[in-house]
Amino acid sequence: MQEVIIGKEGTQKFPINNSRVSRQHAKITVSDSGQWTLEDLNSTNGTYIIDDNDELVQIKKVNITEFTRVVLADQTSMGFSFFAHHVVEDDPKNYKAEFQYVLRIHDKALKEKAEIDAKIQKKNMMRFLPGVVSAVIGLLLTLLLPFNQKVYGVAVTAVFTALLQAIINFYLGKDSNLKNFNAKYSNKLICPCCSKLLSEIEFKNQMCSRCKAHAMLLLCMSAEAQKTYAIITGVSNYEGDHNDLAQSTKDAKRLASLYKTKDATVVLLTSKNATRANVIAAIRKVKAVANANDHIVFSYSGHGMENYICTYVSGGSKMLAYNELFSELDKCQAKDIVCYIDACFSGTAVSNMNTKEMNSKDMNRIAWKTIVKNNPRYIVFLSSRSDELSAESPLVGSGFLTNGVIKGLRGKADSNEDKKVTVMELFKYVHKDVQLHNNKQHPQLVTSKSLYDNVLMSW
Repeated sequence: MQEVIIGKEGTQKFPINNSRVSRQHAKITVSDSGQWTLEDLNSTNGTYIIDDNDELVQIKKVNITEFTRVVLADQTSMGFSFFAHHVVEDDPKNYKAEFQYVLRIHDKALKEKAEIDAKIQKKNMMRFLPGVVSAVIGLLLTLLLPFNQKVYGVAVTAVFTALLQAIINFYLGKDSNLKNFNAKYSNKLICPCCSKLLSEIEFKNQMCSRCKAHAMLLLCMSAEAQKTYAIITGVSNYEGDHNDLAQSTKDAKRLASLYKTKDATVVLLTSKNATRANVIAAIRKVKAVANANDHIVFSYSGHGMENYICTYVSGGSKMLAYNELFSELDKCQAKDIVCYIDACFSGTAVSNMNTKEMNSKDMNRIAWKTIVKNNPRYIVFLSSRSDELSAESPLVGSGFLTNGVIKGLRGKADSNEDKKVTVMELFKYVHKDVQLHNNKQHPQLVTSKSLYDNVLMSW
């Protein structure tokens, strides 16, 4: 369970210097099950949330989501407002998650605006109807009536046109959709820091022109270009004549080839080369060159055991434990670390970490579950639950997870057809694809909700 006290003397990552905010104003609690709770701590000026109806509601204790807008004191210029997520997990100078949230609302608003504009256009076309009808009637009367009766024809046409126009105007009425639209979104399409209404240019740049709050991780603020470093491993041929696999080396080569097409720096380790020592050495080489703006990808395909991936073992070498793997990865500077683990019992990486057999040296390492929780830059795809086998198929020519990942990254997972595959798009596609081939295998995704919309591959 995680507790964050909000106020002038709170435990959040940045101070709140506001005269109307109490020293310990409110508390946000995140339970082990992922439930977020907001509680007022008997503050002087109260704690509020903005509900689904965009109403300011004072609270004492209420369940919230990480994107609930919290208001301390009140919603005047004297108050202080923020997304719950921001004070719990995020860097105080980075509004990446908040801007992504507002962008989703922005995209929804654009679709609704397009629908409203289409309806308005149809209505406007109907308003031209009286003029078109009167022109046709006038023409017919001019052609058919005798010369001395044409004036009556013109008068009849004028009266008919006026009546028809009045009927249509009454039927159509005033269009309130646009007014309602503006009222609905005017207080949602705002800067997550200062609440300024954002322009289209500010949405494009993901930066507020007033307070300069921005999505740091989405902007290319660094002079150095972002790079991707991929460590791709797979073991098909183990030592001896037993336990060999048919597809793992193929999986590694296919995934490596895919990342090479995206100009990634790829280290490929297969079978005899994919030892524990070589994997750790490869990670440390990446650590030496990667910076905070780069991306790191780690992939493993092969046998797995509880708490271990079965790297190639020869002589006195050992298999690679999950906590050791992620402790090494955590030493790397990177914007995000994406992992694909296609192995039996891979779910034990999160559900059954074995610490009883650790020696004193190992105890100094941080279990990777804690690393992921405290440092939300990890995006981990696991092929199965902790008590499940992960399968491969000669018909598919791949392990089921890796096959889904490769197809998904190549575009199959792009559900909204924006030429980008996000974390959640890929997971939904992979889960469905794996289940289609093997309903006894359930892929898992371990990551922060703030990374759901991170782009894994684009073209």
